[in-house]
Amino acid sequence: MNSTRHQLLVTIGLFLLVTAYLWIGFDAHLLPMDEGLLLAYPEQMLNGKLPYRDFETFYPPGNLLVLLATYQIFDFSFIAERAVGLFYRLAILAAIFLIVKRWSFVLAVGATVIATLIIKLTQIVAFAWWGGVACALWSIVFLTLVNLRSRVAVAGLLGGAALLFRQDLGPAVILASLPYWLSMTGRQRVFYLASFAVALLPLVWITVIAGIKPVFDNLFFYPVLICNTARRLPISLDKMELVILLGFHFLAVIVNLLVSVILMREKGANPNAKLLLSVSLLGLAVTPQALQRFDTIHLAFAMFCSVPIFPCTICILLARVVNWRPSPRREGIVFATILCVLVGIGTMKPSLRGIYSVSAEISSVPLEVKDRKVPLGSAAEFRTINRIASLMQMFSRPGERLFVGPRDLRRTVASEVYFYHLFSWLEPASYFLELNPLSANREGSRLASDIASADWLVLNRFYDNWNEPNASGHFGPDAPNQIVKSQFLVRAEIDTFIVLERANRSAANAQKPPLPDGSAAP
Repeated sequence: MNSTRHQLLVTIGLFLLVTAYLWIGFDAHLLPMDEGLLLAYPEQMLNGKLPYRDFETFYPPGNLLVLLATYQIFDFSFIAERAVGLFYRLAILAAIFLIVKRWSFVLAVGATVIATLIIKLTQIVAFAWWGGVACALWSIVFLTLVNLRSRVAVAGLLGGAALLFRQDLGPAVILASLPYWLSMTGRQRVFYLASFAVALLPLVWITVIAGIKPVFDNLFFYPVLICNTARRLPISLDKMELVILLGFHFLAVIVNLLVSVILMREKGANPNAKLLLSVSLLGLAVTPQALQRFDTIHLAFAMFCSVPIFPCTICILLARVVNWRPSPRREGIVFATILCVLVGIGTMKPSLRGIYSVSAEISSVPLEVKDRKVPLGSAAEFRTINRIASLMQMFSRPGERLFVGPRDLRRTVASEVYFYHLFSWLEPASYFLELNPLSANREGSRLASDIASADWLVLNRFYDNWNEPNASGHFGPDAPNQIVKSQFLVRAEIDTFIVLERANRSAANAQKPPLPDGSAAP
């Protein structure tokens, strides 16, 4: 068997294993807000509503458009959404494999394995970040394809698409493309910029219809200038395992950049030197993800690129400094060493089990309401949400308006956005489907008037105890609470949830009959 065929078989086997590993936990419990909005927002768009104009979202429309297209083919379901998330991750891994393979097949396999373990930390959810990152990496890959005439145009299109997923990838895309940009001809730069602009046309179209101010407020003013402090989680020594991982990321970034500069300065520079510098700059530029919200998910957002290419840059550095001769065996040892370090750190905390565990705990219980199914976290949660769903099916009417949020609406920290997906026969009553602190509860917000237009409220006392070391605990106006108190009646209290209905609905509904399971409503 020749070497090329052997590598092809190993590559196919590697990606089959990677796909199987990522598939573990595919039916894990739904993330109520972050994943719920991925189900609810595309459906709102299908019904003629636009982001920024008709509902708040702090992200560009790229991810929602991909999900909407997917749902049109496969129907609205968490399975279709997570399939998109899986596709994003496989695209990232394929790009990393192709990039590192320029130096060594063994190191490419190692980089793919390490990247898989890091990506696994975020659960298979179609986060916009992973879609944007996939576009950014493939933009770099196409810039390396010197024999492809359209490479610059495709790279620009993918670079623009990255910003269509996440606007905060802008600095990363600019820095990563800089080594190639400096060597482009004037005509190539025009092609790059033109295709970059074409990728952003969906955002331009939405801006024309929705208006410049709502788009500016949603994509820049509130997420960057106002609400940033409400979601920030500072670096804390109480999370020592994350601090160590962050330090490992910084070490990888420094070494990657150092080696890249060494290669670029060498006489008769390696043609892959620009590629390594480009990827190293990308790893540096995404670091703010870990710094602005110091948790497992955002740390994985920052490490996906820097640490996987770290074994490669170590091998290059050893070859330059100590005249170390690379071989598959030696490269394998370097990769295994980095992997052991990650596994060692991963054993420090259960939330990092994706780094070292071959399996993941799956503790989800599926709930189906009409044609919608969602995986819940436990049997107790299933009973709670099932009672709410039964009540809503029995007493609400198609086209009535629903609002979902915390019990105390002075603090808009989070909400079960997936309820809008689950109770699909009801219309969202508010511009704020997801609730962001310092935005929904700001002075002059339309939250109170939105709630006044609702027929049903589902409020959760769980968020009364929300306590993060940031500005999310800020109390806004009490007007929404006063609307609830004066215009709504309690229909039921189910675990931490309170279901309320508009007081002036029909007399038959106002009599509060027993709940479907036989228990008396308060």
